[in-house]
Amino acid sequence: MKTKSTAWGRAATMIGAAVMVCGAAGSARAADAYTATSVPPLAGGTGTNAAGVNSAGMVVGQADDANGNLLAYAYENGVTTALPLLAGYVSAGANSVNTSGVVVGYCTPDSGPSRAVRWERVNGSWTVTDLGTLEASNAGFGWATRINDSGDIVGYSTASIPGGYHATRWSGGTKGDLGTLGFSGNLAYSQALGISNSGWVTGFAYMVLGGPEHGLSIAPGGRAEDVTPPGQFGLAQWHNVNDAGQLVGYIEGQPPAGAPGFQPAIYVGGEGYTMIPTLPGLPEGYGFDIDPNGLAVGTMFMLNAVPDPNVFRAFKYENGVTADLNDITTGLPGVMLEAKDIADNGLIAGTVDGGSAPIAVLLTPVVTPPACVPDFNHSGGLEVQDIFDFLNAWFAGDPAADVNGHGLGVDDIFDFLNAWFAGCR
Repeated sequence: MKTKSTAWGRAATMIGAAVMVCGAAGSARAADAYTATSVPPLAGGTGTNAAGVNSAGMVVGQADDANGNLLAYAYENGVTTALPLLAGYVSAGANSVNTSGVVVGYCTPDSGPSRAVRWERVNGSWTVTDLGTLEASNAGFGWATRINDSGDIVGYSTASIPGGYHATRWSGGTKGDLGTLGFSGNLAYSQALGISNSGWVTGFAYMVLGGPEHGLSIAPGGRAEDVTPPGQFGLAQWHNVNDAGQLVGYIEGQPPAGAPGFQPAIYVGGEGYTMIPTLPGLPEGYGFDIDPNGLAVGTMFMLNAVPDPNVFRAFKYENGVTADLNDITTGLPGVMLEAKDIADNGLIAGTVDGGSAPIAVLLTPVVTPPACVPDFNHSGGLEVQDIFDFLNAWFAGDPAADVNGHGLGVDDIFDFLNAWFAGCR
């Protein structure tokens, strides 16, 4: 019979071991349902679009103000805040936010090119910084698409005048040209769309009048790789990548035979393409983001001839199954059109058709606890791996680790370990 002191001694040993391995694997568990929180408009504004979310539930995107100007915003704790503009600029959009709350996107003047920017809080106030371009005189166009938890930013910017824009990485005060997959000359273009915490970069490249876009993948410490289905009309855009090297986006020119248009897909080097099954009646789609566990989100659609309206639906995909987020989410203020981003703990940001204006939404996973609470990974028995999986979830802020229903806290660890040592009856 185990005494309390013996049990807690063993627990401390297991916690120490688990802390050492936390973060080595994905922590968020699959959710069968979600609840939606609407992002309110700016004062006097009408709508919000979502582009990014972090694990603290901070949502970023674009919203209109009382004067009809489109501005970047950050939403947290129930409040939507307009982010500042570069001097002389009139509109902006936020595309991504990391766990530290640093936001990236772009600012646009009344006339002239947009500039890639970073927003961050200094002494409680938001500041905006122009990230610059690849062009020798720092002139031209820029757009920041994503930021990782290390603060590395990707996007695209003017490489030369005259000339195209190239995929760009801003890191530690430097700007790097990520190339154009061998396309050359003034008509060669590329965009970096995603970056993982390990530094894996994805996007696409093309040449004007030179055929479809080719998928771009740059593994940490590696060279740019063309990841595109074979054939004259093979096309690929990779919108993001996780640290396991799973690329998500969309392709064309790949089986299943006869599949029309753009097909959402996941690619893993050495394994090839996995087609994400589309929703009934929606033959095409885009994959926008993928979490550490391989859960992908995006949009499915049917493009109809005028006057019939086009149809869009937000989806999630995991373990071979695609689900319409509209069917498994409560509290949506309308039809959810797209899911643009997923945080490491499973929070999803997307946009709903609000009728007169779009409405950004934050989806929170609803995880049904197992009949046997300490069987955290649903394996059918109690194992030390349950403790590791629970602690991974707890440190990532996964709602599934709230085992006592009082909100995440240290008491969840004690309650879980008590339950694990007591066993299931």
